[in-house]
Amino acid sequence: SGFTRSVKHTVIANPLPQELFDFVSSKSDSRETLGLSHTEPIVLFTAWKAWKDTGDLNKGYDLLERAIPIAREQHSFSFVVLGHDGTLIPPKLGAIWIEPNGSQQQIATIMRAADVLVAASRSEVLPTAVAESQALGTPAVVPGASGFVDVVTDGETGLFFAPEDPVSLAARIVTMIESPDNREAMGRAAAARAKQLWHPSVIAPQYSRVYGGRI
Repeated sequence: SGFTRSVKHTVIANPLPQELFDFVSSKSDSRETLGLSHTEPIVLFTAWKAWKDTGDLNKGYDLLERAIPIAREQHSFSFVVLGHDGTLIPPKLGAIWIEPNGSQQQIATIMRAADVLVAASRSEVLPTAVAESQALGTPAVVPGASGFVDVVTDGETGLFFAPEDPVSLAARIVTMIESPDNREAMGRAAAARAKQLWHPSVIAPQYSRVYGGRI
């Protein structure tokens, strides 16, 4: 016979920066700051590497390369890419490339300016950029798989597309663009849910309950 030791696990989410929740610039003012269109819908994609065409394509660059033109056949929009080294972004996407400057202010401004954030990664444990966009009231179109299902609620704070399916991705983008009232409602729901899940004032007490009296 042996001894069995009970092991308890507690999962605590990473808090998002307070600056995201305190950001007050409007969508219109954010677009003015960035020099972006006030009339066209804005679809945002963000990754450390703005674009890749070889090597690790987990971020779904190839899916986006096929989906964006399909979506544009149905509706005009600005496709904004935030990331380092945008020289490989395919010209046919007509993307507006913004290079990161490392500031939380820039991230907040770009995400507030966007109408929808799109993520196409094949697998993500913690899609931080998506969570940040939610905190700023920007709904997301994401694969209905991996860590995305923990960050976005399909039909409430964003839309899921079928993984590996550029046609499905394009359709969800168009649905977002053509449904401004639903999109804005999703944005409000996203901000409220993000505050409940990832605000520092929510996360800090969770750590206190776990480590209280042990440090």
